[in-house]
This record gives sequence, C-alpha cells and structure tokens, in this order.
Amino acid sequence: MNRVWWMMLTLTLAAPRLGRAQEFFSEVQSVTLENGLVVVLAPDSLSTTVDVAIWYRSGARYERAATSGVGSLVGRLMYRGSRHHPDGEHRRLLEAAGARINQVSNPDYACFYQTVPPEALDLALELEADRMQGLVITPAKLDAERRAVVDESRARFAGDPVGQSLQQLYGLAFLSHPYGRAPSGAGKNLARVTLAQVQGYYRARFTPRNAVLTLSGRFDAGAALASVRRSFESIPSPPAAPAPVIAATPQKLERHANRTARVGAPFVMAGWRGPGKSDVDVPGLELLARILGGGPLSRLSRTLVDGGGAFLQVQGDLDANKEACLLFFIGVVRPDGDVAAAEKSLVAEVEKLAEEPVTAEELDRAKRQIEGEILFGWETAHGRAESLGSAQIVAADYRVAHDRLDRIRQLTPADLQRAASRVLRGSSRSIVRVLPETTATGSGKPGRSGGSR
Repeated sequence: MNRVWWMMLTLTLAAPRLGRAQEFFSEVQSVTLENGLVVVLAPDSLSTTVDVAIWYRSGARYERAATSGVGSLVGRLMYRGSRHHPDGEHRRLLEAAGARINQVSNPDYACFYQTVPPEALDLALELEADRMQGLVITPAKLDAERRAVVDESRARFAGDPVGQSLQQLYGLAFLSHPYGRAPSGAGKNLARVTLAQVQGYYRARFTPRNAVLTLSGRFDAGAALASVRRSFESIPSPPAAPAPVIAATPQKLERHANRTARVGAPFVMAGWRGPGKSDVDVPGLELLARILGGGPLSRLSRTLVDGGGAFLQVQGDLDANKEACLLFFIGVVRPDGDVAAAEKSLVAEVEKLAEEPVTAEELDRAKRQIEGEILFGWETAHGRAESLGSAQIVAADYRVAHDRLDRIRQLTPADLQRAASRVLRGSSRSIVRVLPETTATGSGKPGRSGGSR
C-alpha cells in the first residue's frame, strides 16, 4: 500500500476509531480461577467471531542453555494429540467448524489461538483444556518434531543472510542471555533433549498458573465464563515453576562482528540494547525507531539514502521483550561504497538524537503511524486479543494495552531525547558488518578485525 495514502487514511479514521476503542475497553474484565488461570473477557456485540487464545509463559526466557528450543518442541507437540483427542484432531475439528488456527511465540511466551464462529466457542475451550492437562508425548512424536524443527530452521536460514546476520546481532547484544539464542534452539541441543526433559518442561510451564486465557469477540460474558469454568477449573495446577535467573551480561564497550555472505551488496546492522517492555522510555524508543527508520520519509532515508547517500536502503525497528529491548537498523551499502565510512555515518546519525530533539513534524508523523496500526489492530477480535493477552502475560495487566496508546500520544520531543540519551550510546551498541563473499580488498573491506568486545 502506498505510504502516503496509508497516512491519509489513518488521519481520516483515527478519531472515530479511538472512540470505538474506548467503548470496547470499558467492557473488558479479568477473572482468576482457583487454579490460577487468568481469564480476560472482551465481549464485542459488533464482532462476528470469537477469538480463543491461551498464552503460556514459555519460550527462550524460561529455558536453560543446554535445552534451548525445548519450548519450540512442546509448541509443535501441542497439535499431536491429547488425552481425549488423537493426533491431528484438534486442528481438524476446529477447521471443520470454520476456525482460523495458528500459534505465535517469542522469548517471553507461546500463544495458541483459534478464531471461531460464536457457536464453536465451547468446542475451542474444551480442546484447549484437554491439551493443557493431557498432552500425549511419545518418543516417535518427539523424534518427528525434532527433525521438523531442525529441517525448518535450516531451510529458513539457508540463503537468508539477513536472517543469519540478525541472529548474530542478537547474539552480540545479549551475550549469555536467552534473548540472544535462536528461537528454535541450537540443532546440537535439540538432538540431546530427552523425552523426560520435554515432558518435564510441559508439566512445569503448560499449567493454569502459568497461563492466560483471552476471549475476544461475540459472546455473552456470563455464559462464556461458565463454559470456561466447566472446561478449566478442575485442572490441577502445581506452584509456578520459576524461570532460570540469567542476567544479561553488562555491556561496557561496542560489540562488533564481521562476516561474509552471498549478497549483491554489503550491509550493516547496528543495534542498541535498551530496557524491558514495561519501562517508561520504551514508547519513546518505539517512536524513535519510526522516526529514524520507518520508511522512505524517515530521517535515515532522507539523510543517508536520498541524493546518492552512502546507503541504498535503511530500515529500523524496536523489538521489545519483558527484560530488554533492541533498537536496530539495517542499511544496505552501495556496492561501490566504503563500508566503514557508511557504518560510521549510520551510527552518527542515530546517536545524534541523544544530543538534539526530533522535530515536531517527525514526531507527529511517527505518532500517526503507530496510532493507526494500534487502532486498526483493535478492529478485529484477534487483534484485540493479541493486544490484551500480550499485555497480561508480559506486564500482568491487560490495561497496559489501552494505556500504550495514551502514552504514545502524550510523548514530547524532550521525552524522546531522554530515552535516546539513555540508550543510544557506544556502550549499548552492537554491530554486524556483512560483506559479499567476493569482496577481498578496496572500498568494501572491513575497517577492523571481526569479533566482539
């Protein structure tokens, strides 16, 4: 979609949609069952579907290094049969009822959702409850999913130098921390994970006390809660398993790595590690990511790409997780350009914002972009569930989803400069420089040796 057209549409529709969002959030309620399961109910009479999602505190943050990727294995096994439903029946029954099914995972949680017609709500709840307490994990199923994870990971990264390099950037930024690991774990670790370890992880993490259930869409709150109680309240829940305590290695100097890949032009990845998702400065960092690298109107595009600048393209984003975030930018250097000089110009342009405020025009444009995305996301049952559930599982309060919009709208240039001065420093910076395999000497060679410090 043309970006200018998108911005005009956002400006036109944001105000009435905001009023609609306020009305929606006023109906949301949260109930905690006796076994610890948190249920977030978000009824909407204008919706035509119901999104049923269950969120577990499972992922890299809850895994030990030796068994990294075990959560990914359990996530796949969740569709391979439970106590009362054989392998594949969960998906088959829901799809026959007209459901859309998927799962989402990141280092902090795993979410399994189905968007169903209202009449299939009870079915979705019964199926989720059955695999919460009675997942059937056999050696044959484990071996099959283990091979599938390794094969898919190999296929995903093969021929994807950007993905490989981004994973290396995360490894530099989060040395010895779970956020620096590949989401599916290392192949050598997966090969050693035993059936007992997988079953133990499932029993420890996939429990009511470690979960949030969100219902969003067309349903009666009283009837739906009664159905939730019938399906889930009898499930026993042991005390919540503590997550391994792994502090991020303090970073005192820039970390840097060089690599070669089959690419047509060199590129540079630069990332700055920042605070966790609930920190007061994270909304400001989110806006800075848009201002600096959010498309052709962004500052980095105007200063480093337009008019024959050092780069062909520059993009950026903020990846915010519970314990830390990473503000990163990827710049494709002109094939005949000086990579070291291009890298220096990228770093200087980003870190300049620690010394000087953004313009009112830049801030307003970024606010409109994010506001539009938030409001359009809230237009669907699944979009609202995604917002509410992630807030509840990460921040332990679904209302954070609504507060995020207010915080974004209230930020000033001074707020963004404060966030930038806190994060955009050499001691928070990690860089991966990627050169074409054919590059040997001249303008494309690295200016320093590889490695990190």
